[in-house]
Amino acid sequence: MALMADKISARELMDSVGVPMVPAVMLDMQTASIDNAHEAARTLGYPVMIKDPKSGGGKAMRRVMSDEAFVDAVHAVLAEAR
Repeated sequence: MALMADKISARELMDSVGVPMVPAVMLDMQTASIDNAHEAARTLGYPVMIKDPKSGGGKAMRRVMSDEAFVDAVHAVLAEAR
């Protein structure tokens, strides 16, 4: 249960046992820069979902449809997560 509370740990666990998943880049925004996250979104291609890995119940999550909307969405997610 503790592993499932953190989305990064949960994803790593599911990957380790072969559960199929949609492509993702998991970054801890406490240590990663917005520029790193923005580049990851460009690499994956839009639309992307930004989610705070410690928030649950659909909180601190935004769908981003374009490169231009990315930075504002990250700031909104981080503010909601706080």
